[in-house]
Amino acid sequence: MADVKVLKTTILLRRATQAQWDAIATTFIPKAGEPCVTLDGKNKGQIKIGDGTTPWGELKYAGVVEGALNFKGSVQTKAELPEAANVGDIYQVIEDSTMYIWDGDSWEIFHAIDLTGYATKEEVNALKNEINEELNKYALKTDLDVIKIYGESVAEDTSMSVDGVKYDTASEAINAVPDGGTVKMSGGLGESEVINVDKKLTLDMNSAVIVDNEKTPVTVGVNGDLTLSGDGSVECNKNGKPAISNNGKLTIENGNITRTVDEKGNTYYTMVNHGNVIINGGIFQAPREVSSMIENGYWDYNSGNAESGYIAGVNAQYPELTVNGGTFINNFYTIKNDDASKLTINDGMFYGTILHNGIEMIINGGHFTTIDGFYPLSIRNLSDDLNPAKTVINGGVFDGNCKTIIKNSGEKELDIQIKGGKFILPVEEQYIAEGYEQKLVNGYYEVTKKA
Repeated sequence: MADVKVLKTTILLRRATQAQWDAIATTFIPKAGEPCVTLDGKNKGQIKIGDGTTPWGELKYAGVVEGALNFKGSVQTKAELPEAANVGDIYQVIEDSTMYIWDGDSWEIFHAIDLTGYATKEEVNALKNEINEELNKYALKTDLDVIKIYGESVAEDTSMSVDGVKYDTASEAINAVPDGGTVKMSGGLGESEVINVDKKLTLDMNSAVIVDNEKTPVTVGVNGDLTLSGDGSVECNKNGKPAISNNGKLTIENGNITRTVDEKGNTYYTMVNHGNVIINGGIFQAPREVSSMIENGYWDYNSGNAESGYIAGVNAQYPELTVNGGTFINNFYTIKNDDASKLTINDGMFYGTILHNGIEMIINGGHFTTIDGFYPLSIRNLSDDLNPAKTVINGGVFDGNCKTIIKNSGEKELDIQIKGGKFILPVEEQYIAEGYEQKLVNGYYEVTKKA
């Protein structure tokens, strides 16, 4: 019997935001059998499969059945439901604990809908089997190198513009832009290029995709003030290097910030903040249980190394991260609030655990969910000025298949005050602030002021 060669590799599907797909809808032709995933919008999570001849924009989403039910997620209030959707789209409204479904004209309470026209589970499963059979026709039969999600890291057009004037390189454009001005990207970065910011500017990514397998593609210096907009993507796959490193001020309006793992298992934080970061939106993700996704603060404050500790004049003494929105996906820690750090969460969707051992964490809102028995919050008090892990919870929804809401990951008593929020499990009474109480309401333990 001939020797059998066993190939071990990680298969990564080509993926992009809706805006990125729309930008290449008529020009990009997926290869035969190539799956293409949409990351956001009404088609989030859906796949188009290439045939080698048809542009992406003319392909149909695989597995989309007219009349099929499609759970899209949760919103806080009914007013936050989308103005329009696909027939059968379902959202949970947390405020009134009610499911709403789009009937083609308006949002209706789910139980009031006539379901006779919708596909059965058996029909949907049959369709899934057909899709899998189609994909199996194009099964890989040769050895594979590292698979890059977006293909080559060098874009066809790497120019950038400032006030309509084009520049060949990122450094030329950044040098030319006036303080507070905007640099607009075309398609990506040149082969050896990175973006280093030491002034105030806005980078309009213009749906560009940056992939770097050797170094950090976006760095903000201690004197830099960068606003990242334009719904682009930043990805780094180099071991020990993040996709974004901030030592100054950084505002992220939208986009997709991620990293992948090659066949050697190279990994690191997706973003490191040693300055001041405000996140207003976007999708942040990291693969599997490989690392904390966002490092806020210092791994070792007194290390004497700027990559892991505080250095006067190089980074901030007390890094701060404020989250006003966005989606955060990681099977491990979504945010690690580390030495000397401060974290404020006002909103956002978090799939994974937040680890807090910094100075302070304040949660005013947001939705925190976990799977496989983990917990939304892991907190440890190290009893020093850099790591007291003070925590205040004023609001938010905490649910999922979790063991407990708050896990004490250390050996010392935690300084926690809960003054609001909805919890799928009761929280420990010792954490509820004086003058407050928890009551079971519509399946959640709500913390409110005592009457």
